[in-house]
Amino acid sequence: MADEIYRIVKDENYVVMDRRFLHNPHLSWKAKGILAYVLTLPNNWKFHIEELASHSTDGEKGLRAGWNELKELGYINRIPIREGQRIVSWETQIFEHPSLNPLHSENGKVQAENGKVQDSLHADSVHVPFVHVAPVHVQDRRLLSIDKELSIDSTKSTTTDKEDIESESSVMETYTKVFNQIVMPNLFSEYIRKLKAEGCTDEFITESMLEAGESGSKPSLRFLQTICNRWIKDGIKSREEAKAHRDKSKPVVQPKRPYSKPSKPELPVVKSRSDKPPTSQEEIDRIMKQAYELAEKMSD
Repeated sequence: MADEIYRIVKDENYVVMDRRFLHNPHLSWKAKGILAYVLTLPNNWKFHIEELASHSTDGEKGLRAGWNELKELGYINRIPIREGQRIVSWETQIFEHPSLNPLHSENGKVQAENGKVQDSLHADSVHVPFVHVAPVHVQDRRLLSIDKELSIDSTKSTTTDKEDIESESSVMETYTKVFNQIVMPNLFSEYIRKLKAEGCTDEFITESMLEAGESGSKPSLRFLQTICNRWIKDGIKSREEAKAHRDKSKPVVQPKRPYSKPSKPELPVVKSRSDKPPTSQEEIDRIMKQAYELAEKMSD
């Protein structure tokens, strides 16, 4: 008996979607499943990681791995919504095909599933120009759903979503401040994910970025990696701890003694002849008498 696929009659509870991402060999089954699921949701769906994870056995960690994979390949964008310099929320954009994603384009071209490079405006899909949409306020952050089974309690995901926003906002704001770029390149985002996978906190990441920015030299990914590697090795978590570690590692320099002119050695005091008592008159007479006597003898 030959293998066979049994299908149901699709008169309700079905969805129509482009199947090219399902045949994309560069996507994992996890990523394909996540994208297929979110494409069944309404266009104005508000995405929360905890809520999405509740619909699968993979857990939040597994969901984030597939989610990040879709971001890297251009199926998902996370756009910061700012008020001045502060990020107030994040907008999630889902693309059924990467050719619809203008941020994934490189010089007007995208990478197709078959490995060939094609013009994004002439891909086998409708090109949608990027339009920034202001954040929509949803009362109590209640999520919309087309299926009663997908409905959730908004209070369940509000806390986690707020933490996710604050976490991503803190790292992204620091990155923009230090590196003067609004969009984080893939190499940077990959390294940030690697640090988080190794257990590094957002505070550690932001502090290391600020350390790179305060170094005096132009910050770069390689310099950030050097700082993070050194901090992880030395158990440092903040700039304050890094400064204390540097101060502790500095060699102790003895204070210089004030210069003083060397003193001359003390020489022994030699008494001069003048220090002897004067010759008495009797001694002088005696000496003179001896001199006369000697003179007389020499004359004889």
